[in-house]
Amino acid sequence: MNYFDHYQLLAEAPHLIPDLAGQLVMQWEPIFPDASIEYFSSKLSRHLNTCDLPIAWVAHADGKALGMASLRILDHENHPDLSPWLGGVYVAPVLREHGIGTRLCQIVEAKAADLGFHSLYLFTLDKQEWYRKQGWRVLKSCTWLNYSGDIMMKNM
Repeated sequence: MNYFDHYQLLAEAPHLIPDLAGQLVMQWEPIFPDASIEYFSSKLSRHLNTCDLPIAWVAHADGKALGMASLRILDHENHPDLSPWLGGVYVAPVLREHGIGTRLCQIVEAKAADLGFHSLYLFTLDKQEWYRKQGWRVLKSCTWLNYSGDIMMKNM
């Protein structure tokens, strides 16, 4: 299957929110044990924009969400001086390493550049090497919810 043909704004495919929310509950349960489908559905619903941030894109096929990524004003509450952010990057575990995440990141980066941003930031707990391969660099180490990670930066 060619996953590169199935990318669109989440605003154009809001019917995928329950599926995405369910996947996010499973992904993030170790960090957010009280998170629910309703919590993630509400969060995703705030990304149903086409021009104003936050904006999300979804990869999908056959009515199932494969992954998503977002462009956000703020994604790390301790760093309001940095903006905008690539956030919410997620690919269904069984579909990782098929280029879906890379393509979603490219879509977000292109939109950030189109909106006139010169830099983009992200926070990751453990995917530094994957992002480095896409041209990102570590800006600084920090914590989020008592987990150590890094803020990374990419020039547009």
